[in-house]
Amino acid sequence: MDCYLEEHLPKEHADPRASERVAKLSCPIFDRQICLWCCLHIHDVADPLQRNRAGIFHPGYAEKAPELSERDLDGIWETCSRCQHR
Repeated sequence: MDCYLEEHLPKEHADPRASERVAKLSCPIFDRQICLWCCLHIHDVADPLQRNRAGIFHPGYAEKAPELSERDLDGIWETCSRCQHR
């Protein structure tokens, strides 16, 4: 199964460092499977302590994660901070 975010964030998935994205995780934010690459970046973008820096380096995630999940970054962080995948 493919990562749900691959079609929404093709530029991020084209990154050669995304070789770890093979692992698919069931994400409670989207209720679908996403790759480890996306999971880690969404976590960083939602984390209040890393949000500004992560949003600069990964603006696609900062933009699309709230839009696709219909939650703001604080709402995403509530789930990410308690998720067993991190």
